[in-house]
Amino acid sequence: MNPADRQAVRLALGTASALGLARFAFGLLVPAMRADLDRSLGETGAMSTANGLGYREGALVTAVAVGVLGATGAFR
Repeated sequence: MNPADRQAVRLALGTASALGLARFAFGLLVPAMRADLDRSLGETGAMSTANGLGYREGALVTAVAVGVLGATGAFR
């Protein structure tokens, strides 16, 4: 593996780990948000689901953007 590929892998792993930590942290904040916003369990679950769907849609749009614009263009 050449140095550029190694660097790309390291950057991708850094992004993936940050995203994983953010998703984990969101799960820890849900009970506090539920109490502070005076929401029902169903409303809180819907909010959490919407957050997960947002991540999914962002990943799908990014995949299409990389296909159309290339990795550099999508990053910019």
